[in-house]
Amino acid sequence: MISTDSPFQERGGQIFKWERLFVLAVLPCIPKPLVGSACAGVCSLAPSDGERVGERGFQAIRTALLSPTLSSLPGRRGRNHHQLRDAPAGLRLRLGCSALLAGRRYLSAIAVGLLFLHLQPSSADDLAVAAISIPPLRVNGQPAKAHVQGLEISSGNFYVTARRDDVQPRRALLLRAAPQGPEWKVWDITPVDASGGLTTMDHPGGMQSDGKRLWIPLAESKRNGRSIIRVFPIASMVSGHALKAEFEFPVNDHIGALAVSTGQRRVFGANWDTESVYVWDFEGRLQQTLSSRGLEIRGLGVVNGPAGRSGLAVQDWKVVGEQLFASGLFRGAGAPPETPQSRLMPFVSFSESGFQRWSIVLPQQNKTELANEAMAISEGMAYFIPEDLGESNRIYRTSLADLMKRKVSQNLHALQPP
Repeated sequence: MISTDSPFQERGGQIFKWERLFVLAVLPCIPKPLVGSACAGVCSLAPSDGERVGERGFQAIRTALLSPTLSSLPGRRGRNHHQLRDAPAGLRLRLGCSALLAGRRYLSAIAVGLLFLHLQPSSADDLAVAAISIPPLRVNGQPAKAHVQGLEISSGNFYVTARRDDVQPRRALLLRAAPQGPEWKVWDITPVDASGGLTTMDHPGGMQSDGKRLWIPLAESKRNGRSIIRVFPIASMVSGHALKAEFEFPVNDHIGALAVSTGQRRVFGANWDTESVYVWDFEGRLQQTLSSRGLEIRGLGVVNGPAGRSGLAVQDWKVVGEQLFASGLFRGAGAPPETPQSRLMPFVSFSESGFQRWSIVLPQQNKTELANEAMAISEGMAYFIPEDLGESNRIYRTSLADLMKRKVSQNLHALQPP
């Protein structure tokens, strides 16, 4: 425990009393996730990310900032070294931190900088987001309700996958509407068995177009359920006519979202809670499976139980150029209770060992998590449908460039494990 009335000396490597008191006043004003994210960038926090900064980690950082001498920082095993050593693994500062903080006023400068970032009008809470009305959902002329899953934009039209929950058995739907159109075109895409009976694969997931076709996962509505990946030609989608898949392949897992890279001819599939990610080629041949540590260092996946961890549960994701954008909710064991939980995570070289990752916090809209369900990116804009479809519906739109200004680098794989 550090007493605030201990003696201070104005010597190199020590901190002025007013600086220490200033940190005491400023640091509590800064959200804990921001402290973690900023220290990750400024002081090279070891492999966790700012999203997972909990109370113990916050106190460890605070202790380091308030240490009477800089010798207590990691790399100079001082009296408070054990406090950082015993903090969560992701909160241990690397040796470069002590070099960065060699000047005696750098600690208060970091505190000022953190507070400045928190108070800036460019924060995610002030992101310009437009709410656009889209048609009410009607099936065969009757009002209907459906649970939204995926969103794609092609040739100016909105395509939405949704599970119709107001009928039994439930149905997997593909919907299309023009931005100013009065209604949805509706196709029932629930798979049928050999006898023509409906299967239990009533859960259509996040989808993406390869420019000519929509890649859509259809799964059972349960963890570890069966799925079938179907590819539908967009040019063949005629209202009132049943859709016929050009290509399909089965998967022995619940696939909740697909992203399609036309350049690499790869398809990325995330399962329930993103506990696993599969990579197939365009012929449906499995090329790679990511799980456990491979997803943890990417900040993906929610694992429950005693050995659980927090991460992003992908709801929808898209490949745009060389980047993969994952959208969903950051939750799970150790996730900060503060809202919002919505994140947009851009990746470069996602499936490679040298990948790069960033994280963008998405503001709530009318107390609704923006990344709760479907997401699409088109012509420099990001679109979100976080709510189910019914009589009154809306889609949210914001500038992708503005979002990218708010990204925080979280390239955890480049840091050495504790």
